[in-house]
Amino acid sequence: MQLDLSNVDSIVTWWRVWPERHDSYLDYKLAASPEFAHSILSARRLIDARPDLRALKPLAPPSAASWRVPTADAADDLAWLGAGASD
Repeated sequence: MQLDLSNVDSIVTWWRVWPERHDSYLDYKLAASPEFAHSILSARRLIDARPDLRALKPLAPPSAASWRVPTADAADDLAWLGAGASD
């Protein structure tokens, strides 16, 4: 199966194959490739509008952070500077 991110029907057909996995991939592509935002968001609106597709959605949608590498907070980066030898 080939995915055409500029085609809403292609996105929806591809998404139906494995919604749990493909939902988070669309989150990633939305952030990484804004040129596809219109078609990805249109596909998501279609999925939300159709009861048969909505029933396939994951129960707990993955957070956008699930595919990102965690980064330390700036305050955490400097916390060690104030730590004493007993810490």
